[in-house]
Amino acid sequence: MLGTGHRTSALKSIERTNGTGSVRRLFLALGCSIFVGELLVMLVIDALPPLSRWSKALLDSTMLSIPVFPILYFFVFRPMMIHLTERRRAEEALQIEKDNLKAVLASSPIGMLLVDEETMIADANSVIEKIVSKTPGEIMNHLVGNGLGCVHSLENEKGCGYAQACATCQLRKALRQALTFGISVHGLELQPTLVINSRERRRWLRVSAKPVLLNGRKHVVVAVDDITELKQAEEERLQFERQIQHTQKLESLGVLSGGIAHDFNNILMAVLGNAELALNEISPNSAARENITQITSAAHRAAELCREMMAYSGKATFVKEPVDLRRLIEEMVHLLKTLVSKKTTMNLNFSNDLPCVQGDPSQLRQIVMNLIINASEAIGDASGVITISTGVQYCNEDYLRSTELGANLTQDSYVYIEVSDTG
Repeated sequence: MLGTGHRTSALKSIERTNGTGSVRRLFLALGCSIFVGELLVMLVIDALPPLSRWSKALLDSTMLSIPVFPILYFFVFRPMMIHLTERRRAEEALQIEKDNLKAVLASSPIGMLLVDEETMIADANSVIEKIVSKTPGEIMNHLVGNGLGCVHSLENEKGCGYAQACATCQLRKALRQALTFGISVHGLELQPTLVINSRERRRWLRVSAKPVLLNGRKHVVVAVDDITELKQAEEERLQFERQIQHTQKLESLGVLSGGIAHDFNNILMAVLGNAELALNEISPNSAARENITQITSAAHRAAELCREMMAYSGKATFVKEPVDLRRLIEEMVHLLKTLVSKKTTMNLNFSNDLPCVQGDPSQLRQIVMNLIINASEAIGDASGVITISTGVQYCNEDYLRSTELGANLTQDSYVYIEVSDTG
């Protein structure tokens, strides 16, 4: 039995023997062919009758050319055929590689680009055509920015790479890294402005770049995934979470305001009760009677405010009662004037014989106050006029359907409040 070292030495000697043997066999075959060829020619010459001088010279040249044919075959024609065969196989392998790459690009579910050393698009699949809404002719053999429709590629007649914003373009930076240093880029998120169907649109793209060698030249395979809808869904989710958090804060404020309003209402009841007792005991001609009356009125309004806070927190219900809108607004005029600028004039335009409406007075006051504040903000610091009008209007089904609450109302006569401004 031979050890590992002996077996290795034996194999190496066999390989050297095989290499030397092939060379020996080559020269042996060459020598044999030359010998056999000359022998056959000599036998033919002996069998022929005496030849003339020209025929003998022809035979002598034939004898000299016999060794040349094997030499030409083994040292010229055979290497040439081997080279041509290897070249054909290399071209077939390159074509197979190109076909495989094209099949990968075509079957990819995301956009794929093949970019050459000059950042020209050499190939693209159908997905990238859908992303940028362009035909293959508008994408192929164009610079990357021009093929994708980057808005900055239109700023210079030379196209992509010559605009001021191109110096900071993340996509161009990724391509340079891949082509120059052979560095791959994965999951790069960009938000370029693309010109799609003659309109500028912001798109979210996730880009990956992989350097490859094709036919001895550097190329980059670029994967482009349109994640605009994914980003929008993520933004909507975050917005929904913020709304939930805001709602939770409002609920917490409602609970807090409800507790404060309840305690404050108890204090107001004591103030209001004592003020009413004082009115009953004081003389009608007393100078303090007017002050106590104002205390009573203020306490009633504070009680209404507490009731609104408790209703906001869900601890109270709104009370519907007949309300005279004209009287309600006239009582608020002094308060409303304090909410607007001194440069703003407030006009009242009330309809005569306005019927009462069923509603909660505190809620109606709040609505009027909000409308006045909005009108004042529309006017701003300039001079302007705010007009408060009331009236009755008959509303048919067509008119009601055009309003926000049309689905819940029937055609009838309705009392309205209108706040207009010159802002």
